[in-house]
Amino acid sequence: MVARAPRWLTFLAGLLCAGGIVGCEDGPAPAEVGESCGAPGETSLCVSGAVCTNLSGSDAEVVGFPNQCLLLCDTDLDCGDNEGCRGISRTNLKSCQPDDAVAGS
Repeated sequence: MVARAPRWLTFLAGLLCAGGIVGCEDGPAPAEVGESCGAPGETSLCVSGAVCTNLSGSDAEVVGFPNQCLLLCDTDLDCGDNEGCRGISRTNLKSCQPDDAVAGS
């Protein structure tokens, strides 16, 4: 005979998964800021507050991949030194991109 978990324990596990308190997904963890990502404009591929951004020319060559998770922004004031709040191709989103990327584009 197989032992079954008490009903309350099964119910509690379901609540924890549904509420996001315990990670119950098998998918990959979102990429951190500065890490490679898939499609530009996707926010679900990156940690909260970041967006997958297509890098241009020499920047993509330097980091070794064409798309990188960067912080979302509305204005240059949201970004750090040597960064500007720039649009992401084919989206209405902006991310904090290195100033040299803009100069080299």
